[in-house]
Amino acid sequence: MKPQKNFRASRFLVLFVVFSLACASNPSRSTDQYIQKYKKEFENDRQYFHSLSSQPVMGPYARRVEGSIDDYIRLIAETFPKVQSLHIHFIMMTHYNSGLNDEVLKKVQESQPQVKALLEELHPDVVGYEGQYASDVTIDGLAEKFREMDKEYSAFLRQETEEEIQRLVAENLKIDGVLQYRRDHPEARIMGIEDKNLYYFHNLCSIYIRGAKDPETVKAVYEIFMRTQRTRDKIVIAKVVQELRRLNKKDGAIVMGAGHEQDLREISSDIGLDSIFHETFIKDPKK
Repeated sequence: MKPQKNFRASRFLVLFVVFSLACASNPSRSTDQYIQKYKKEFENDRQYFHSLSSQPVMGPYARRVEGSIDDYIRLIAETFPKVQSLHIHFIMMTHYNSGLNDEVLKKVQESQPQVKALLEELHPDVVGYEGQYASDVTIDGLAEKFREMDKEYSAFLRQETEEEIQRLVAENLKIDGVLQYRRDHPEARIMGIEDKNLYYFHNLCSIYIRGAKDPETVKAVYEIFMRTQRTRDKIVIAKVVQELRRLNKKDGAIVMGAGHEQDLREISSDIGLDSIFHETFIKDPKK
């Protein structure tokens, strides 16, 4: 009986090895499952944004996003199966924005030098930067982005003068770790990773939340904000993967706000992306 046990154990080992090799040779099988999952999420997004299309203020922005859903589906279908051998560092940060209170500004001042230091250490082939949609992120391009956003939201916000825009650029350069890395490394490949339509819609939600006084309105818009954020997170990963493949490079970095970390971790795990997360922000001790 003992040799019989050994034979069975050996046969089991052979089957296990063959199964493992089959899985390793076909990594897309699991990835395909998650691509279908995300396609379904996008189809749900299509219906969701359509439901907002008649809303007086958000409607025009929601229709733009709804019209882009097919592009989003094509993008993930093209890129998510191609993450093998790629390495992406996710640098989670605290954003800088003009007019922050002292408490938040302290968090920014803690985070941004670490962002710069990590980029200097990693020197990735491609850096994807949140909040930017230009194909090449430059300091001059930042002023143009501010002008475009001023025009886009002129119905809701006071437009900045050119002098104010230049002051905003100077303020950002003084503290923003990615822009400082751009200044010191003009040869670096730093790209915007936002879809413009999605980014403008998400920003509009932020404007709504800041200006609304009714708690129910804030709650409703915040739910829209969070749903849109998850949609953005799929796009940013796909865009960096696409660029790495285009350049035939392997090492990337994505710099985003701390609030995106959970979704980014989930998506990276789902598609089998080799990723490392770096937290440069001050954690709330209450959480």
